[in-house]
Amino acid sequence: MFTIRQRHLEAFAHDQRTRFEERLLVHVREAFPGEIRGLPESELRARLARTVTRALSYGIEVEMEGVCFADLTFLFGEHFDTEPKYGWASEILLDPLLEGHQRIARLGDGWIPGRG
Repeated sequence: MFTIRQRHLEAFAHDQRTRFEERLLVHVREAFPGEIRGLPESELRARLARTVTRALSYGIEVEMEGVCFADLTFLFGEHFDTEPKYGWASEILLDPLLEGHQRIARLGDGWIPGRG
């Protein structure tokens, strides 16, 4: 009989996250070439890892939603979610009545022209 232990689940989760961060890296290179110009590879990877950690802390767990969150960090700044000038964003992200996908949808309503 095969037993799945916690360490197996953690290894699987780590592998999935690493793969997502690699896909996110490709996306960011294509979508934000000007914003990452001159940024060392190691620093870009570290920034994306921090971004994924923050997205997860807001319950944003689906890949496309994580990409949207990362996009916002390149549009408004790495720490847009805690900057006072983007208070509307932190209100949405910290709303205990919303799930991750609802938070991303509401963030879109808040900054996409013609929405919200």
